[in-house]
Amino acid sequence: MKILIMTPIQVEHEAVIAHLTGTTEEIVDGSRYVKGQFTGKHHAFEVVTQKTGSGDTCIALATQKAVRRFNPVVALLLGVAGGIKDVNIGDVVVGTKYYGYEHALETDEGLKARPRSGHYSKPLKALAESVSAHQDWWKRLPGDQVPNVVFGAIASGNKVVAGTASTVYQYLKTAYNDTTAIEMEAAGFGEAISDYPTIPALNLRGISDLIDSKQQAEAAGSQQLAAANVAAFTFELIFQLNTAQVLPLETEFRNRLDDFMEILRTPQQTVALTKSAEAYPLPPNRAPQELERLQPLTKDDRLYLAELLDQHGDAEKTKRVMAKLDSLYDFQQLGLEALRRPAIERYERLEQAKSDKRQVVLQQYRSNSNDIRDRRVEPFKIDPDLDTLQAFDVDIEQIRHFRLSRIKRVLSTERPWQFEPLHVRKETDDFRITDNEMVSVQIRLDVQAYNILTEAYPSTRSKILDSAEPNSFDFEAKVNHRFYGLINFIMGHASHVEVLGPESLKQRIREEAEMILGKMGS
Repeated sequence: MKILIMTPIQVEHEAVIAHLTGTTEEIVDGSRYVKGQFTGKHHAFEVVTQKTGSGDTCIALATQKAVRRFNPVVALLLGVAGGIKDVNIGDVVVGTKYYGYEHALETDEGLKARPRSGHYSKPLKALAESVSAHQDWWKRLPGDQVPNVVFGAIASGNKVVAGTASTVYQYLKTAYNDTTAIEMEAAGFGEAISDYPTIPALNLRGISDLIDSKQQAEAAGSQQLAAANVAAFTFELIFQLNTAQVLPLETEFRNRLDDFMEILRTPQQTVALTKSAEAYPLPPNRAPQELERLQPLTKDDRLYLAELLDQHGDAEKTKRVMAKLDSLYDFQQLGLEALRRPAIERYERLEQAKSDKRQVVLQQYRSNSNDIRDRRVEPFKIDPDLDTLQAFDVDIEQIRHFRLSRIKRVLSTERPWQFEPLHVRKETDDFRITDNEMVSVQIRLDVQAYNILTEAYPSTRSKILDSAEPNSFDFEAKVNHRFYGLINFIMGHASHVEVLGPESLKQRIREEAEMILGKMGS
């Protein structure tokens, strides 16, 4: 089982790693993860930790990416924070809820709070209360001092608050007077993990300063002390963690199915499963060979699993869970094209060609130019989440961006790569356009536009924040410099979208509108 621990800065990251054994590194798409082992009272865990950088946006993007890759059973945010009330340097704060305090409406009477807020996992908070009530976690502390454990609200925003006379501090005391600690990541982490309701999450902080004494405290090594203390508490919490007590029954049952697979194994193949939080057709941490082995539950399988569930003594719940398990293995009901055999074969052959550095033929590729023909390519970047393939087109000797779903089949060849030095990866935006000249844009959406955009392009969800205006949202991201994809969306839903910038985007919209009007007048 995997535990994900996100840490914004290095001192926090090091405090986590100090509790792990057998650590290894994994670098994926520019992100570095450290993985290690930790044995708990009820389970053996693999802990994955990442130093993300400070700020709500950094932590939100990193959390989304890490959850998709590692599919943890629990996600934790661990770090240091400034104390607001009822805490001292070195104390541990367990977040009961979070406030994104920078979201507000500015009026003639002043700021009116409109926070992004939310709560963390109740079962994890209850476990934290149990850990704090006993002295077992003290043995993990780095020194003799025993800090207090405080439960309270944590506020976050992209500002460093270094004085009680500051505007932000006074605003917090007025609008969010139950705030215990302040930092820069709670809201971003909370918003990101809310997309995964089956993964319990918690924010734990060590108090490194008391706002007015920030610089003096940090100079005295308070960050190291605070990080070590909160890491000690966190790893006692993980030691005591029993997933059966913190996960919903259905989630826990599916997590335990791996343990039952030995019984269901056949001589020809091993049945492997994907877990509920992996929302993508081809999760990055699942090999295609595993996905192809997903199969409907047999009659014997269902009887065996029903017997296990019956031990809980709730017939109605057993029936409901069995229905969910049936739907999990019903590809037609799932509607996931990428799980069907032809799609898996395409992906497997592309991955094998990439690994072997050999050319392939994309047979009957359907391009936007209304052309269907074969393409001989050297594949070097495959992204099933975005349905994209970056490859060097051998015939025209150029890098091309292909949609995986437009390839009828992939034909393997024995020809080795000829143009490897020219394999330059390009950045892909949320509209699936590759471009190394990305431009920052900002548009305001009403509720209808928000729904349409996120449903058509799911990865945009992490780039959307609540607007200061009611029932509106701001999409802020980097997109290709010609605004392909985005232009189509804006012009198709013009009455529901407000373009805030940049000026080059507004100019492109004018040009497109003038071209359309010109054609209508001709």
